Amino acid sequence: MENSPVVSLTLTAQGDRTEMIFHLRGLAGHPGDKYFYDGWSNALDDLMTHLRDQKQ
Repeated sequence: MENSPVVSLTLTAQGDRTEMIFHLRGLAGHPGDKYFYDGWSNALDDLMTHLRDQKQ
C-alpha cells in the first residue's frame, strides 16, 4: 500500500514519566479536518485520560 499513511510512536522513559513522540507521514492533516488530524488528536486525548484514570 504505497499511498497509505504511516504512524510511528516513540516512547522514552523520563524518570517517573514517559515522553511520547507521535509522527504521521503520508498525509497532510490539519486541525478541524474531522479526519486524520482530529481523529488522532481525539484518540491521544482519550489515551491520556485513560492513563490518568489508571493512576487514581
